[in-house]
Amino acid sequence: MPATHPLVDRVSLTFEEVLEEELIDIVPGCLMSRCQHAHAAALEKPMKSRINVMNFNSALSAVQDGLGITIMPSGLLDGFRSDLVVVPLTDLWARRRIVLCTKKGVELSVASRRFLRNLCPEGYDAVARRDASATVATPLAVVSSRGRNMRYETY
Repeated sequence: MPATHPLVDRVSLTFEEVLEEELIDIVPGCLMSRCQHAHAAALEKPMKSRINVMNFNSALSAVQDGLGITIMPSGLLDGFRSDLVVVPLTDLWARRRIVLCTKKGVELSVASRRFLRNLCPEGYDAVARRDASATVATPLAVVSSRGRNMRYETY
């Protein structure tokens, strides 16, 4: 997307606004894609899928090449590409709740604890204590290409 694109400098976007753009659809038929298509249908607007790719790296490469924008979990972008712009979606459905399940009464292995700490550092202590009320919400974000440094914001 050129630096002059109207979405590049936005602080946040609604999904309905994103539907006006050409999209790079990641793994058509997967849960995230089906969810996006269902919400587009609820808004009675089609998704303008320019290309379909099979993984997040391919989607980011397509964005970088200016083929469109994509929607993906913002956590996948930490330190990934300096030439991409990330703008969070404001729609409530775009906030994902991640739940980790373990067998009751069994202590997590060292590898599992490290994985958990990396996955959700802000909720690690509560989850490690087995606090049932602990949840971690991760936003979905729109990724677009830009010639400047990456701007990454989560809310």
